[in-house]
Amino acid sequence: MAVHSAYTGFLRRPLSIIPIAQENSPLTEKKFLQCLGRAIRDARKRKGMTQDCLSEIAAVSAKYLSQVEQGHGNVTVLFLLRLSRALGLDIGALLYGCADTTEERRFRREIWDQLQKLKPDELRLAARILRTMGENEDK
Repeated sequence: MAVHSAYTGFLRRPLSIIPIAQENSPLTEKKFLQCLGRAIRDARKRKGMTQDCLSEIAAVSAKYLSQVEQGHGNVTVLFLLRLSRALGLDIGALLYGCADTTEERRFRREIWDQLQKLKPDELRLAARILRTMGENEDK
């Protein structure tokens, strides 16, 4: 009996790892890939790079990069890692904001993008300003 009950545990559907709040999200996989493609394209253009230049630096196919920027093709984590390194961004910067398109999320992404451009001294100042603003909200 113990073997049978252990075996039936494998047949059960695994627990969902998607938070309940996201299960009914209007964001489809297609929209997510389109958003990710836009984020990659925008980051590339901000750096003044062509697709060929980015693909060469990141050691990825220029044709595949083009497809990804158009929202086609499911990317791997290693692909994103190569692109983020070539663009000088944290990998999260490419993903951030694609899960939610609300105005608040857009502002968070814009702030994140600006923080990526700051020098260490400027980053410390920005952190102090944000901490102060957060403390004022608590009062």
